[in-house]
Amino acid sequence: MNISDQERAMIQQYLMSEETDIERSIGRILLSDRGLETTSVIDAEALKEYHRYIKEKIQIFKHKICVEWNYQEKLKNVNFIDDIHLVAAIADVIAKEVGIIPVFMVASLLVKKGLSKLCSSNL
Repeated sequence: MNISDQERAMIQQYLMSEETDIERSIGRILLSDRGLETTSVIDAEALKEYHRYIKEKIQIFKHKICVEWNYQEKLKNVNFIDDIHLVAAIADVIAKEVGIIPVFMVASLLVKKGLSKLCSSNL
């Protein structure tokens, strides 16, 4: 899998970020898309919007990653030992489902939260 230097840097930045920071960023993007001025949005509002988004999308992400892509089988592939390549692969899998949120942002958050956990949970 070929990843450009720019994509690698973006993914690395997301992977080094705190999960809560990514969640707030997702919430702010969603609020901004609805026409709200995000500079005045408090963290709680952004997180609330993120939780609304993830509640709506988590089953779709889970099905795409765990069932259609067969994450447990892919995990055995040496190309995915590196989190950057795993994020890039997950981004390809969920790209059509993320909406306006940057796909690497969502894929990085899912990887940080744990794909094994996602695929073994009863969400």
